[in-house]
Formats: sequence, C-alpha cells, structure tokens
Amino acid sequence: MIAYCAVNLSGSGLDGTVQCFTITSLPANGVFKDGAGNALSVGCLITATGNQAFVDFTPKANVSGETTFQYVAKDNAGLYDGSPATGKITIAGANDGPTAVNDTATVTPGAPIWAGNGD
Repeated sequence: MIAYCAVNLSGSGLDGTVQCFTITSLPANGVFKDGAGNALSVGCLITATGNQAFVDFTPKANVSGETTFQYVAKDNAGLYDGSPATGKITIAGANDGPTAVNDTATVTPGAPIWAGNGD
C-alpha cells in the first residue's frame, strides 16, 4: 500500500491575506490531489484559509528520496508573488518484503539433495 501525506502550502501578504495558491511545477515522483481526490496539475488554484492550504501527496511506487515542487501565492487584492516558493518532500524508503523464487532440481539416486538458489 502506498501512503499519502498532507503537504502544507503557506504564504503571507504584507497588506492583506493570501486568497489562493497556484501550483507552478509538480513533484516528479508523485501526484498531488485535492481534498476530493482529484489530481492537481500545473496552474491549479488551491483556495487558502488563514494564509495556508493543504494538498495530498501520493508518491510513486518504489520511490524514495527527495522531490520538489513550486507554487505562488495570490493575495486578496489579486496580486501574485513574483517568485515561486519551492517545497521539498522527502519520501522514506519502504521495507519491501522478500520474494521467494521457484526452484527445480534433478535428483540422482543416492546423491544429496539441496534446495534453494545456492545462497
């Protein structure tokens, strides 16, 4: 099972409040979704509450390490931030269980029998 996490987008306005955020680049190793489970794309507007918003991030299978994304804030006067903020998500590696493999053997009468892959 691939877990997801909530990612906080935040900003501030010197003369007001943040109205929304716009995703300007997506993380390479996963998918952002809104609260209804819809995938987000570049250009999506995310409504802010109290100068922040949350999106869900689901990493791709069998990926670990860091991935980044960018977003800008828009204030209640309609002004956008001139430089995008960069968010960084660290994906912890999963402890995948072992996989057994089928083996075959040819038996000679009277000889010992070994099972396994030789390890």
